[in-house]
Amino acid sequence: MPNPPVARKLPGCLTPAMNPFRAPSRPDGAWHKVGLASAFPDLDIDYDGRRITAKCKAFRIPNSKTDGSQQPECPVEADIDLPGDLKDQVLVFKYKGKFHAIDHVSDSQTGSLFDIEDFGVVLSAGITCPKHGWSFDLFSGQSDRGNYKLKVWEVQLRDLPASSDGASEVTDKEVSFSGYPTSGSFSRVTAVLNRSVPEAELHWPSPGPDRSQLQIVSGVDLLQGTGNDLAKQLKEKVNGVEQITHVFYFGLCYAILFAPLNEDPVKECAQNCGMMQRLADALNMVAPNLQTFVYSGGTRGYGIYIPGGIFQPPLVESMADNLPDDYARTVTYPWFRKILTDSSKGRNWTWTEVCPDAVVGFTPNGSAFSLTLHWAQYLSLYAYNHGIRPNDTTSSKRDEVEVPFPGNEAGYRSLLTPVSEKILGRIAIHAALNPDKCGHKIINMVDNDRPVSFAESWPAIADWFGLKGVGPSQAGDALKPGEYEAKFRHLFTENGRPKGILQHQETREKEIEEVTVADKIRSQGEMFHQRRLVEADEKSFNFTVFSGNPPEQR
Repeated sequence: MPNPPVARKLPGCLTPAMNPFRAPSRPDGAWHKVGLASAFPDLDIDYDGRRITAKCKAFRIPNSKTDGSQQPECPVEADIDLPGDLKDQVLVFKYKGKFHAIDHVSDSQTGSLFDIEDFGVVLSAGITCPKHGWSFDLFSGQSDRGNYKLKVWEVQLRDLPASSDGASEVTDKEVSFSGYPTSGSFSRVTAVLNRSVPEAELHWPSPGPDRSQLQIVSGVDLLQGTGNDLAKQLKEKVNGVEQITHVFYFGLCYAILFAPLNEDPVKECAQNCGMMQRLADALNMVAPNLQTFVYSGGTRGYGIYIPGGIFQPPLVESMADNLPDDYARTVTYPWFRKILTDSSKGRNWTWTEVCPDAVVGFTPNGSAFSLTLHWAQYLSLYAYNHGIRPNDTTSSKRDEVEVPFPGNEAGYRSLLTPVSEKILGRIAIHAALNPDKCGHKIINMVDNDRPVSFAESWPAIADWFGLKGVGPSQAGDALKPGEYEAKFRHLFTENGRPKGILQHQETREKEIEEVTVADKIRSQGEMFHQRRLVEADEKSFNFTVFSGNPPEQR
């Protein structure tokens, strides 16, 4: 398939990335106030496409006191044009009304980061060091050279106190940034898998003195045997298994929690409940220090697979335990809650179910429930067959070839509430570190309280491939994405992408395509941003264990 698009010098859009494994040299976890929003002008770009004008502000964070507490002073603004220790500085800027904060320099560089570039697609951008030519992806902080990363900070706009006289409404905001969540909460992180996956594909930080102990354990089978058998596997393969304090059971949110069994939902539910029971039994045998068990639920637990649904939106957590009996037999989540409640009775650990709708994020090992994997394959082929190449940004065909939404009008207009991988991860970590507040609870997760529709997202997704996304075709004779992929899948191999079609993707193809038909399924799926054609394989996570008592509860 075509190569990744060539970077164009344009202002980019930055999304903070979480890296909980990097040891901080500054009081990163605190929130630092840096002034009013009105004091930050939008970045703009010269019309000839050259370097952006320097409208960033640089701040130096005061060092921590000897006792580890933070100094009360706010960050000190630095002169962005004067030489200095750039590693102590954080750049704060605004682009298209959105605020961003990044380290002024990466750990590997000494040059100031001034050039922001767009990689030729809507959902990807990066920042470049002019001195060395290195680029850092602004969604992940990952460099295009080696495994270096650029720290991305969280930014919030907070309301100002109302005036005492109440004479006028306060419209300005206060800008604050933070490195939350800080590293150091866990001494060891272990990814436990069934199938093997190279560490490089996980995009973990490179080994070094600042990285917590990370280990990958493969060959742990949850599908077979008893809890005793699984306990034996964990003892043999997981270093320090007795020190496990927190377990995160995600299976990439949907893919592993639902192992397909010839489309028999009752058997599927029983199989996955068996996996959960074996894991709970094994942890009770080998992890005496276990404190919390966090796993991912989903809107399937609210009955969205039933035409018309069961409950009237908005969906709230209290509804989840009121499913009709015939439907509850096909859903794992109610049974997971019972298994974990019974398994934790009389013990010092608790559980939390975090519940997303559509998940937006990156997964390194594919998913049979990935709506974007499905669409990325389809749109890559569609653009290729219409002569569009992502590295040819001057093509007259770009953004002119129309691609209809692969669903009906109701599906195009229906609403869903996505959550980004960052927010999902942070809520899960917060729940794990606060069992007194989150234990034995279901917690819905969304990025914001405004739902979105495919009518909003489809044009942007299509534009990512140089296509013009339009509404559903009225003719109704267009090939479905799965049919289109089957017809042209040979192009993946011919263009150096032999794994472009995920084998077990077809086992869920029908359900994935029903996502866009509102009278069958309202919303579901995983979506993620990448700059190249998506390739996936059959490797799958099972669960992740964190060891070491957290130094503080957040």
